[in-house]
Amino acid sequence: MIKSRKYCQGHLPPFRCCPETASTIMAVQLIVVVLILPVAYFRFGIRSAFIIFSCGLVGALAQVTLLRISGKKSFGSNAHSALLGILAALMLPVDVDLHIAIFAAIAAVLLGKYIFGGLGNYFLHPALLGTAITYILFRDNILIVSGTLRNLTASSMQNLDLAENIRKFGDLSDFLLGNASGCICQSASLFFIIMGIYFIYRGYINWRSVVIYILTISILSVFCPLNIIDPAGRDIGKMSIFMMNPSLGQWVTFLAYEIFAGSIIFTAFILHADMASRPITNRGQYLFACIAAALTIILQFYTTIPLPAPAAMLIAGMLSRPIDNLTRPK
Repeated sequence: MIKSRKYCQGHLPPFRCCPETASTIMAVQLIVVVLILPVAYFRFGIRSAFIIFSCGLVGALAQVTLLRISGKKSFGSNAHSALLGILAALMLPVDVDLHIAIFAAIAAVLLGKYIFGGLGNYFLHPALLGTAITYILFRDNILIVSGTLRNLTASSMQNLDLAENIRKFGDLSDFLLGNASGCICQSASLFFIIMGIYFIYRGYINWRSVVIYILTISILSVFCPLNIIDPAGRDIGKMSIFMMNPSLGQWVTFLAYEIFAGSIIFTAFILHADMASRPITNRGQYLFACIAAALTIILQFYTTIPLPAPAAMLIAGMLSRPIDNLTRPK
């Protein structure tokens, strides 16, 4: 952990104490997240890297433009707005049209950040809000490959092969190293873990809240029932993984795919680093992590939302301020 003096950002609501100044935190997070560009280039091609870079640039330019129009001196660092643009791009498919990605970056800064008053005033993660708006408005133009297990395929409730259902995802290494199709936030878990560990080291993330989040998801994913469908796609019932009495190897394989083959790692280590969209107190962050984890399983198992973990974090953000009021010392 960085052993430096803590600065209270008195001019940035909600007036929380941080291990470093806000400008330093945003700059460090931007530099770290930008390191995903080589991964995008070597795994998905120059077009993917160009889209991510363009979204970061557009995010920074959007802030400069809004400052000139409004006449305000500042509503947050340029680095933060560039970071929002990059995060929005990471939550879109790698083959998304450039104009859609640029719209997501602008929406993150304008509708997610600026409309609430700037850095520290918002309670919903701006990149999540901007991306959600983009998915809604361009839902017919965005094709996303789900990286999450929503259904088990079987000819009957007694004829379930867990290993076969897991193998349909492909090799786990594809999701760790960025080889899987879909969004980069779903397929580069190893790189996001490394980034998250560095954020924890610098004090941007409480490691206990990350552990609670992932552990809660692991437990709920085992006991919550999944839809059982026949080869024709008809629903024939529900059954949890626990009820299938899997072997130890199947337990480990299922949980590994559940955690790493999707956007859970990205949400836990990257999105959770945004201090303004999460509770202030440690107890509040632990409760927030549990709520976000429960919502993740609900959205992942029982809806067709393309990115359940980020969507759950966005919904949980609506409870951030009430959780603060509940857990803050009187």
